[in-house]
Amino acid sequence: MKKLLLWLAIGGVTYYAIEGIWRHITCSEPPHIAMMAIGGLCLVLVGGINQVPAFYHLSMRVQAILGSLIVLAVELAAGLVFNVWLGWGLWDYSHMPLNFMGQICALYWFLWLLLMPFAIWLEDRLCWLMDKAYGRDAVYDYTLGDAYHWAFFGGDGKKDGQA
Repeated sequence: MKKLLLWLAIGGVTYYAIEGIWRHITCSEPPHIAMMAIGGLCLVLVGGINQVPAFYHLSMRVQAILGSLIVLAVELAAGLVFNVWLGWGLWDYSHMPLNFMGQICALYWFLWLLLMPFAIWLEDRLCWLMDKAYGRDAVYDYTLGDAYHWAFFGGDGKKDGQA
């Protein structure tokens, strides 16, 4: 439970910061506080990829694609609830090409795909820190550079035995 709450908090703050920087560049409106909940949920779900035994040995490329699709699905669900159902108007991508109901679009999926190796590395690094803090074996010994190399230039991905 502690890990879940920590991941929600870290994911929320990180997502909110990314959203804030992007909005400062593109529209100068601050992000809504609900973005923290969306981001926390995204980190928990993306981190959950490594908790499913069938996914342990997926390449970083496949994990990045799955992770970006998870973020896309969360943003669609959140957009339908917050923007369509509740009418909060947190975002509107209806002017973007290849959008769906103005809630998600191909450009932002691609940007999340580019950010996903960082998110996966961050979640693995947090697991490593938590394992070290509790005196457990820590096997997350790859760098952020490795994550991006594996995701976009191929390779075996994470070394055998790493979660």
